[in-house]
Amino acid sequence: MYLWLTLLHAFGIIATQAAPTATGFSKLCKDITLTGSWLVANCPDNNGASIQSSVYLPSKISNSDGNLVWSVDGQYQGTCITCSITSDGILHCTCWKAQGHTRDATINLEEHIAVYNGHLLSDLKGTPQPPSSSSPISMPSDLSWTFNYGDTSTYTPGSSLSALGATEAPGCTDYTVVEHGNPQPCLTERVPFSSTVDYIAFGGGKMTAAGGAWDVKVYDNLDCTGTPLGTITEFGTCKVFEKTALALQVLPKWNADV
Repeated sequence: MYLWLTLLHAFGIIATQAAPTATGFSKLCKDITLTGSWLVANCPDNNGASIQSSVYLPSKISNSDGNLVWSVDGQYQGTCITCSITSDGILHCTCWKAQGHTRDATINLEEHIAVYNGHLLSDLKGTPQPPSSSSPISMPSDLSWTFNYGDTSTYTPGSSLSALGATEAPGCTDYTVVEHGNPQPCLTERVPFSSTVDYIAFGGGKMTAAGGAWDVKVYDNLDCTGTPLGTITEFGTCKVFEKTALALQVLPKWNADV
């Protein structure tokens, strides 16, 4: 008996946990659109309830000499224009080639994006695990956001942040980042025109977003690891941090695979 069970486990016949079921989105989902660089659709979950979810395509696709190919953090949108999506899940773009010319490029999004219990998710990094619950926040019509840095200084990696001194009440007008719907898992800013590898440190910041559906955190390291230094929940107001920050994280609050 035990030998038989051992053989069953060895050949994968007994699974300790069933893998999530993937379903093609083009025939299952409704309202499939390309919003900026986001694939968006309304898809039914396992109970039949409709869920709006999205996938940030630049983190999955790149432009390889005028061809759209699957690539982690590919950032195709920087060298491709006039993109659209067809009802069968094909992304069409005009992409620049190395020689300076453009060509029409396509990629079948269903090769690596599917529906998992109502959520659009990519398997580019392995089989995804759908969230246990759906976000109550809808994707806003205006995805743009702006972050204004305040009380800025220069930080050299390896040096002590405490050497920069205590943060002061900033005007949040020193430096500005403008994004048109792009998430930032960990944004750091290099000091421009510097002969060394230095970064902008900041003691305060102001987040502005018309849609408001962004989760904004700051970190006192360059990798956005560990406990955040602070969270910005009140948009449009200049906030002073307890300590000097080095990195900014801006992620969507709606159902999104970034």
